[in-house]
Amino acid sequence: MGDLRKINFDQADRIISEELGQNRIGKFFVIRNEKGQVLYQSSTTLRLLINDIPKEPQWVDIYSKGKYARVLNLRLPSINDRTLQVGLIVDENILTPRYFSMATLLLVGSVLILGFIGTLFLTSLVIRPMAQLERFVTEIADQSKSQPQIPSVPQSLLATASPKSRDEFERTVAGLNLLIDKVNRNYRFSRLWAYQMAHELKTPLAILNLEIERLQKTNSSSHLDLNSNFEAVTAESTKISETINSFLSWAELENSGQQKHLFVNKLGSVSRNLAARLGVAFGERLQCEVETDPTIIANPHHLEQLITNLTTNALNYSDATSPVLMRVKDRTLSVQDFGKGISKDVLERIGEPFNRGDLGASNRKGHGLGLAWVKSICRLYDWPIEIATSDHGTTILVKFPPEET
Repeated sequence: MGDLRKINFDQADRIISEELGQNRIGKFFVIRNEKGQVLYQSSTTLRLLINDIPKEPQWVDIYSKGKYARVLNLRLPSINDRTLQVGLIVDENILTPRYFSMATLLLVGSVLILGFIGTLFLTSLVIRPMAQLERFVTEIADQSKSQPQIPSVPQSLLATASPKSRDEFERTVAGLNLLIDKVNRNYRFSRLWAYQMAHELKTPLAILNLEIERLQKTNSSSHLDLNSNFEAVTAESTKISETINSFLSWAELENSGQQKHLFVNKLGSVSRNLAARLGVAFGERLQCEVETDPTIIANPHHLEQLITNLTTNALNYSDATSPVLMRVKDRTLSVQDFGKGISKDVLERIGEPFNRGDLGASNRKGHGLGLAWVKSICRLYDWPIEIATSDHGTTILVKFPPEET
């Protein structure tokens, strides 16, 4: 740059662009003399319409026509009275974006406030049922000390609750309500069982007391009378003992939940043997038909108890002259009688101990635990049981699972 006044500025601009390449974009160049006169300026400077760029200080900031320029002043070492000014052009919108205008800020603020209010509202809708459930659980925990039964879940929580719902909270509420119902039913049943147990024992105990009083009043009774009294006392005492033992055994089975002492049993053979033994007491009333002899894996005592209880229950609660049919076909055991059927109230509580209904008041055979044993055994081994009853009789089916190979 010996004499800058003689330089072809267009050619110089082209040379700078070729040398810097992409780095030239956004930059401008100006050369000034000692008086500040422009000796050379790039085409970008002309578009900025900046006529006077100070040579001091070293860094200069300039705003013009919505543009921002950052300029570096450099002294040319070969020519002392020349100053090279190199600048970087930045659009003003980058430094102060227009979308941060007051209107934009007001709009964004309004949206945030409305979103916050909406979130509070939706949160209250979600939290309210949970808070209501928490209060309910706290209340029943406090009431459990004074009230034996648990109140049901409030209807407002149960309005849409279902065990099959996709909503986890609704499934929780429905499950809690089912659990409370089961606990309450078990409590009612336990009280009922205790009452029925006491009722079962009341009659033999009353007979024992009468026999003891008779013994005390008849000191001069004959040996025959004494023997008769002792026999009556022994019979009633045995009945009490059998009832208690049978109930305790059933309760142990009901609460065990474990299959123990499993063996291979032939259902057809077991049914034939039991029918032969029961035939001694009931004669030809009991008819046994065995078409197949499937293998059943179970505790032999449980399987025999199941068949015996179903059969004796049918024999005891049907007319003394009507037959009872026991049939083994495929992997199904069926027992059919031709009595008056099972009443609705008894059927609803089938499997509960001492559930005899009106018929049991006049016919006190057994301990009232027959079908309770049956239901508990079927529940233990997961054997489906079906009961079909009408005025013309009752048929009970027990279906055994397929044999494992």
